[in-house]
Amino acid sequence: MADEKPRRRGLHIDPSDLLLEIISIVIAVLLALAAGQAVESFRAAQRTHEALGQIRQEIANDDTVLRAVHPLHVRVGLAFERTVERARDRRLDFITMYRTFGDAAPRGFNPFGGTTTAWELARGTDVLAGVPYSVRSALQTRYAEVQNLDALNAAMLGRLEVATTDQVPNFYFTAFALQLMLKDIEFSERRLARDDRAALDALAKDGIHG
Repeated sequence: MADEKPRRRGLHIDPSDLLLEIISIVIAVLLALAAGQAVESFRAAQRTHEALGQIRQEIANDDTVLRAVHPLHVRVGLAFERTVERARDRRLDFITMYRTFGDAAPRGFNPFGGTTTAWELARGTDVLAGVPYSVRSALQTRYAEVQNLDALNAAMLGRLEVATTDQVPNFYFTAFALQLMLKDIEFSERRLARDDRAALDALAKDGIHG
């Protein structure tokens, strides 16, 4: 027994077992990554759906307001058109011009101002990245028209403000300019109503309903 040499026990691993272990680890890692990506994709889709829902509500609310005030703006525009046409020798005094406005809109012109909060918030993030081009195009067209209409209203109100301090005895050209501006506003509002419908239809096709 004393002469017996100590035995060395070596660790023997079957190569096939090692390969199977490596494959199992790789598969587990890939599955974990896939699960993480699936969760993130789901959350991104939720954020996009929520943003589009807010935009749809914003457009629908604006459209309701627009359809309520548009007839008033048409009426004011027609009143100025008739006043300008009836002006003798292209002369109008201050009282006649503002009586035209006051009779057509006794409670004020109430210019339409579109809301862009949801749209601007969405554009400031990446939530619209996966939205179909047709939807983004319809939204971009709609909100561009809102900006155009805001500019037209600002120009008209600016013209009115200047007219209140204008001491020129003939207000014909002021009334004529307002008539043209009101025509532009009426046209822009009609176009915006059409763009509202197109945007809402595009959102509905993408699964965003009221």
